[in-house]
Amino acid sequence: MKKPSVVKAFDSEILSPHLAPLGFVRYGNKKYGRVRGDVCQYLFLQVESRMSREFMLEYGAILICQPHESPCLDPGGRFPDGKNGTWYRANSEDSLRRSIDLIAAALPSALIDWLEGSIAIDGFIATYLQWLDKNQHLRKKGHSEFTLACAYALTGEKTVAAEHATQAVRDFEDIYSERPTCDWALDGAQRCKKLLAALRESSTNTLFSDWRTLTVESLKLQPLLGKARP
Repeated sequence: MKKPSVVKAFDSEILSPHLAPLGFVRYGNKKYGRVRGDVCQYLFLQVESRMSREFMLEYGAILICQPHESPCLDPGGRFPDGKNGTWYRANSEDSLRRSIDLIAAALPSALIDWLEGSIAIDGFIATYLQWLDKNQHLRKKGHSEFTLACAYALTGEKTVAAEHATQAVRDFEDIYSERPTCDWALDGAQRCKKLLAALRESSTNTLFSDWRTLTVESLKLQPLLGKARP
């Protein structure tokens, strides 16, 4: 017996009426996103079909002016609680319908408010700081400070941005000194040093332009840029 399509149900009952009006589009088989300014927000459907037909919704946000080779969920999490999330049943048309109804009912308070509150750069910073405060065990040494450095650079707060970038350099270099096989940490330190130099020289626009290109190409975000709002 053919299983119902989670993607089709999500597209027709969640994307079209609730997310598309906010600027979200599907840009992959189970991926949805929008870009406004330098903030990219995305949703992923994780569909499990090996044991039982279930699915989960994950969400996150990144700065496209910060180099990214893969998506992340900081800030973000699993719907609806932002932590462990819920696996929704989809082994029949009836169970999928009930699951979609549960998501639609929880959407305003569990996700829409979060999305709207973090789409502008000031909201992104506030959301990220709140996420770090609640998830200290998930804080990524170096990466978290680098994210804040890029965010504050966008707001024009150069001194604060430089403080976070300097700390990020220390964090990345500490990681590399402890584990010399972690080339990514050395790359992270070098990128933070480039940001510090750009802050001193007032050339962050040029640097961020290069990093936007890297992120958009790596994450295949091109379909979202045509829908991007300033």
